[in-house]
Amino acid sequence: MASRSYKAFTLVEVAVTIVIIALITGTSMTILDRAVGALNDMRLRNAAFETARQNMEALLSLNSVKDTVEYGISEVHPEIQWQVVVEPFHEPINNAMWVRAVCSAGYTDSKGDHQEIELEHWLTNLPGEVVRQILQQQRAEEEYLRL
Repeated sequence: MASRSYKAFTLVEVAVTIVIIALITGTSMTILDRAVGALNDMRLRNAAFETARQNMEALLSLNSVKDTVEYGISEVHPEIQWQVVVEPFHEPINNAMWVRAVCSAGYTDSKGDHQEIELEHWLTNLPGEVVRQILQQQRAEEEYLRL
C-alpha cells in the first residue's frame, strides 16, 4: 500500500493570510473613506464660495445700500448657511462715508468642523445724498433704541 501525501495549507498559514487580507482591506477602506470625505469637502467649499459670490454680486448690483444683516440657507445647497452684512462707517473729519459689505457662507465639513468662506468689499466716495440717507437711517435706529 502506498501512502498518499496531500499538500494543503496549515491552519497557521490560513490565519496569517486572513489577517493580511483584513489589513489590506481595512487600509483600502480608510483611504477610500478619506478620499470621499475630501471630495465632499471640496464640493461643499465650492458651493459655499458660489453662494457668497452670488450674494455679493446681488448686493453690488443694487442702486443703494443700507445698514443690514441678512442670513439664510441656500436654496440650491441646503447644507450651506449664508450671511450678508452691510455696515456704514462715517468719518466726521473728512465727512466721508465708507460702506463695508461682507458676504459669507458656511458649512460643516466631513470632520464635523465649521468652515466659512468670506468675501469683503469696501465702497468709498459715496455721493452726498447716499451719505445723508445712511446717516438718517442711523439716527432713526438710535432714537428707536433709546425708546
